Amino acid sequence: MTSKHLFLKAMAEEMRHRLWMLSLSVLGHFLILFVPFLIVRSNLDNYVYPKEAEAIVIYMAAFVKGYVTVAGGILAILGAMITGIFGFRYAFRKRHVDTWHSLPVKRRTLYGVCWLDGFLIWFVPMLLSVLFTGGMAGVTAYDLMGAGGAFAVAKETGIVICVLTVTFLLVYHLVLVAVMISGNMLNAITCMLLLGTGVICIYGLGLGFAVLYLDTFYEAGEAIPAAYASPLVGSIYLLARAADRPWESMLGVINCLVHQILIAAALGGCAFFLYQRRPSELAEQGVRNKGLSVLMRILAGAIAGMGGWLLFVLLVDDYQAVGWGIFGAVLFAVLALGVLDMIFSMEFKAFLAHWAQMTGIVMAVLLLDVAFCFDWLGYDTYLPDQEDIAQIAIYDPDLCNRTDRHEYSRIEESLRRMQYEDAQTAYAFLERMTDRYMPGAKPVQGNRDKIMVRVTLKNGRSYYREYEATSADSQVLAPLVCSETYLEQNYLFDIEDIEEEEPLGKLILVKGQRSKMVKEEREVIHDILEAYNYDCLEHPKILIGDGGRILLEMDLPYPDGRYRYNCPVYEGMSRTIEALEAAGLGEWTADLDPADVEEIELSLGHYPPDTSWTREELVTLARQVYGVALAQEKPSGTGTKEAEAQEGLELEEEELCLRVTDPAAIRTLLGLVSYESGRSNVFWRNGIRLRLEGKDGKSCSVYLQKGSLPEELVLRFGELAGL
Repeated sequence: MTSKHLFLKAMAEEMRHRLWMLSLSVLGHFLILFVPFLIVRSNLDNYVYPKEAEAIVIYMAAFVKGYVTVAGGILAILGAMITGIFGFRYAFRKRHVDTWHSLPVKRRTLYGVCWLDGFLIWFVPMLLSVLFTGGMAGVTAYDLMGAGGAFAVAKETGIVICVLTVTFLLVYHLVLVAVMISGNMLNAITCMLLLGTGVICIYGLGLGFAVLYLDTFYEAGEAIPAAYASPLVGSIYLLARAADRPWESMLGVINCLVHQILIAAALGGCAFFLYQRRPSELAEQGVRNKGLSVLMRILAGAIAGMGGWLLFVLLVDDYQAVGWGIFGAVLFAVLALGVLDMIFSMEFKAFLAHWAQMTGIVMAVLLLDVAFCFDWLGYDTYLPDQEDIAQIAIYDPDLCNRTDRHEYSRIEESLRRMQYEDAQTAYAFLERMTDRYMPGAKPVQGNRDKIMVRVTLKNGRSYYREYEATSADSQVLAPLVCSETYLEQNYLFDIEDIEEEEPLGKLILVKGQRSKMVKEEREVIHDILEAYNYDCLEHPKILIGDGGRILLEMDLPYPDGRYRYNCPVYEGMSRTIEALEAAGLGEWTADLDPADVEEIELSLGHYPPDTSWTREELVTLARQVYGVALAQEKPSGTGTKEAEAQEGLELEEEELCLRVTDPAAIRTLLGLVSYESGRSNVFWRNGIRLRLEGKDGKSCSVYLQKGSLPEELVLRFGELAGL
């Protein structure tokens, strides 16, 4: 007959055997959490409190949020593994199992005793250490800023306790599930690693295959579902979210915390269920649970097969890649499955005990690998029907005025907010992009832009791609990048958002080597930005090559000095130019005064000093470099003399350049050049850089588009013959 009154006695007896764990837990939390805080607190005595009060309070709260979360999280994960495995150590010995099960206590009571002891061994030292640390930090904050400072630290302390508790339970219950299906410690550790990291490992390897073999692959989402399905990684993800969260937002951490609580509860229920049905004879054996053992074989086979393929493909030459990939996948998958069966059965001869499962898993993994390799699912060439397209969003970092144009958050924001609903235009663009990935299509030639695309279908599903566009695709790309929804996200000044962060107070004008900060003139800056937005909306083709020369650049900085916008002002932006002139900044939109220019250097490149050129060869070379041709000539191609001169190029070389000093020629060139290079894209290519020397001794670079150099200057390159 069992007795519930023996629960506390059993807890006390079990705790007596686990005093070494409790001692380690107390010592670890004291040394890793409390002592570092005392050191930090001691160093703060050098600050002048009245002057640095707010900074010290923020630092105290950040210490609790950052350091205590990370260090305490590491202790929580290690503590969960140790208490989970050693807390039920009796399940690994037949003699111990018989002894425990002969006690006059129900099995669920025995489980509760071991579970609660393991939890308290970690929780009590953690709670005391975090409370002492947070309490002392709160006292310091109260002395400096009163109740407000103490509350900020207390809030962080409470959040840390919740996060660490969920982290511990997540890993603790995972370990208990592994223990309940295992007969010894080796099997328990193996099961814990496979169940705790298997899904996200497959996810990561899948990303590797996609990046390697799918030309248009673009990873838009995060690995959150895979992390949630991998509790070991999920616990680290939770700690990272809690430690790095923004001060002003807790929504993301709370959402993650709720998900992890549900997963921890599910794992805890699974561990209790498996314990009640755990056969006593499992002790000192391997794994006998057929369902979970098949699941772990699939995880191990997929990880090993995909990893083996990638490893061998990356080690050998490309023409041998597929054969070596198959070899690596089969080899690694067979070894992993065979060794896993040996561990599960605790017998060497079990290597091929499940040969049918092994064959099926290896074939499935091979099929998956080859499908990625040859794109059997048609990922790169997928084209929905025109009537199924609801809207499209695109993003080209080279067609954007934002300085953060290459950051992941900027790309995601633009793709999420752009909503272009002309299905006919969207289909024409997608059809053009997918055609070049069809079998037998010619490779993309010349300069190209990488364009991220998000297509939303009428059934609500969305998919992402990354295509390569060239100047030949400008006709189907132009309507998309000139649309109002694209301009709003990538070109226009978001004046309301800027005003919310800080009222307009600075605008930097840049022209060559000169710059000017327009500040403390809020209304003036507002008018200039409004005029720029108007020009972009009214004449969007200005931004893609129909705007003429670039006269200057307008940079709008953040409060901390970093730039948020770099906006070229084109010759065709009449409203912006008028606004600048009305603000007394007309000199920035005008050409430089030829009287202030000493010379302009037109370069043909660097060549060995002993290269001899004839007059005709130099003129031909100039036509090739500057894209100027006679009616019967083509501007492309490389002259024989130039090719010979470039062969065996050594360190000693000279620049072949024409120095234009004639005032009339200088005036002509100043009316043709851009004063900033602009951003190269499929519509606009950076011009040829010319060096301008001023009479004041200062030099700067200007840029000339190919094909615009006057014929008389092309012919003057012949004067360099014999020099």
